[in-house]
Amino acid sequence: MPSTIITGWVPGLKKVEHTKLVRHHSGMDLRDAKRVTDRVLDKETVAIAMPTIEEAELLAAKLRAIGALAQACK
Repeated sequence: MPSTIITGWVPGLKKVEHTKLVRHHSGMDLRDAKRVTDRVLDKETVAIAMPTIEEAELLAAKLRAIGALAQACK
């Protein structure tokens, strides 16, 4: 299953926007999306399952735009 892998962040990461993007694109509830953001901030690598590789790439691109280190994976 395709996924978006988040491996870290750069200073200036927009945390609230990160949570919103994860929530919107993954279908997670707010609590789970916030946990993903917190794990990323704690330097954990997080994989988010996505229905298609195109959606995984879209989320990765949007996350990179706000300061996350993310990539799509098949």
